[in-house]
Amino acid sequence: MSEIACVGDRDTVWPFKALGVEVFFSDEHAAPSRLVSEVIQKQFKIIFVTEDVYESARERISALAEQAMPTIALIPSVKGNRGTAAQMVRDSVRRAMGAEFI
Repeated sequence: MSEIACVGDRDTVWPFKALGVEVFFSDEHAAPSRLVSEVIQKQFKIIFVTEDVYESARERISALAEQAMPTIALIPSVKGNRGTAAQMVRDSVRRAMGAEFI
């Protein structure tokens, strides 16, 4: 079993399968937030989620922010970049440094 998972729409996450990443298709699941919860319970170390899935499961993912594992990383989907990942990085830098540098 891979230690890395990717959750998102089929067009975005399917190529990750060629790299040995276990993929989960949110567009084939009725509730993306429940899918994220199921993936988190499978004990992956790194979970990539598309920005649209993150928007659906924001509370569940935010609850994991203080834990070391799993690490949740946002990726843009093929539908476009919403800027959510960049905003998260800016917020993290602001909290860590006490000022905005980006």
